This record gives sequence, structure tokens and C-alpha cells, in this order.
Amino acid sequence: MGRGGGFGGDYGRGRGYGRGAGFGTSGTCVCQDCGHEVSHQRGVPCYTLRCPVCGGTMARKEVAFVLLEEKKESYKYTKPPKPQVDEVKCIGCGNCVRFCPFKAIELKDGIAYIDPNECRDCGRCIDVCPVGAIS
Repeated sequence: MGRGGGFGGDYGRGRGYGRGAGFGTSGTCVCQDCGHEVSHQRGVPCYTLRCPVCGGTMARKEVAFVLLEEKKESYKYTKPPKPQVDEVKCIGCGNCVRFCPFKAIELKDGIAYIDPNECRDCGRCIDVCPVGAIS
């Protein structure tokens, strides 16, 4: 028997291979309303979190390194574009409507329509579209 309660090997928080293994951070979640940022915890989608400051919806912050004139690294926030529906590819299956946590999508004449005022750019609709009609 090895260390770690008889399981052998080096198991424990942050050392396993399952979902959320490591519990490390990888990026940042940013509030869509007030801009407050929190560290992203692997295994916990940003869109499931609420802002601790204003209670708004959090979203993944895409960061890009920019080399400045002084050769210092800095972060540049680039807001992802709103998802767009390719009306030719859309088959009207309704997956995007069912899985959108913000109820920002509806079917009109068998084609998905995304309300840009309700969409919070979580990307869930892109993930569940079986034909890749949302990008």
C-alpha cells in the first residue's frame, strides 16, 4: 500500500485525472455588466457564476498578450463577437433554444434567431449546434 489512504500512488486534491483535476486557474471570468474580474476555476464554466460586486452574469475573458514599445507584456481585452446564425445551415432542431441559459434564442419560421440584447456570449449555442450553423 502506498501513501494517500491505501490507494497507492499520489492521489488527492489537484493530483487526479478526473474532471476538474488540478483545480488550477486558466484565464479570467469578467462581469458583463460592471467589468469586475475573477480567476477562472477549471471545471466551473464562467457563465454559471454571478458577479460578487453587482450580481451580473460572468463570461470568459479572452486575453491576448501584446508586446508594447517598452517590450513589457500586458493584457488586451478583446470582447468576442456575438454568435451569428447561418440561415442556410440551420436545420431548426431547437438545441440552441433549449440550452441557452439566458433564453436569448428563439425559432422563427424554423430558423434560430439570437437576440443580441439578451445574448451574453457564453458560447453554449455554438457547442450544441449539430450542424455548425452558429459561429
